[in-house]
Amino acid sequence: MLALRVTPLAVNQSEHFRERIEDPRLPPQVLDLGSESEPNLELIKQLKPDLLLTSTLNPGQRQTLQRIAPVREYIWELAPGQSPYDKGLETLFQVGDWLDRRPQALTVAEQLEGRLQACRHRLNGRTWPPIFIGDLTRGKGFIRLYARNSILNDALRLIGLDNAWRGEVDEYGKNRVGIEQLANPQHALLFYLNYGKSSVRALHELSTSSLWNQLPLVRQGHVVPLPPTYVSGVQSAVNLAEAITAYLETRYV
Repeated sequence: MLALRVTPLAVNQSEHFRERIEDPRLPPQVLDLGSESEPNLELIKQLKPDLLLTSTLNPGQRQTLQRIAPVREYIWELAPGQSPYDKGLETLFQVGDWLDRRPQALTVAEQLEGRLQACRHRLNGRTWPPIFIGDLTRGKGFIRLYARNSILNDALRLIGLDNAWRGEVDEYGKNRVGIEQLANPQHALLFYLNYGKSSVRALHELSTSSLWNQLPLVRQGHVVPLPPTYVSGVQSAVNLAEAITAYLETRYV
């Protein structure tokens, strides 16, 4: 919605958006509806919205919300052969239609493609190392890696970079593995999702591990925080692609 220049009255878990998404910023007047599983129904009624946008609901939730306002539900389910990024664009257009903002959605998609093309141009002409994208906050000695079927993998793929993780992933493109899995390829880089204080604590815990300190990418200083992010949508993917591109062209030797 924010990408389409539409400001919602309220969202679930607004603190996560404000902590983890720098672009687009969630305006300060947007209220918090609590958790997705137990939204503040009284507040929703008080706000008298024209429309409720939500992800997959159970029948009971849908019936409850439909008594308050019309409900539009987007379902994150990939069609055969569909990439997460393409699904994200499909969702962008769908929301644009619901909000009568289809032209704006088309403009946003064109702008995102232009930004990806700029990244590809900046990286062209050099051979870059494979890249792990991970979440350190999965418990000491473990990391969540993202690969095929994830929009984070698309952030790499769409600018011509290779994902270093070729192992198993779940339907959402992620897997929790031991940190020893980061040992190969030895010239890989690790970009980790930056969740603020929780990521700082996780990195501090890992720094006390001899196994972590022996990893080639740690010894070579190739562990890099990404900007604060909330793993969701095409705009997040392009933001990460630009952050990775900026690091590679200015700081990778």
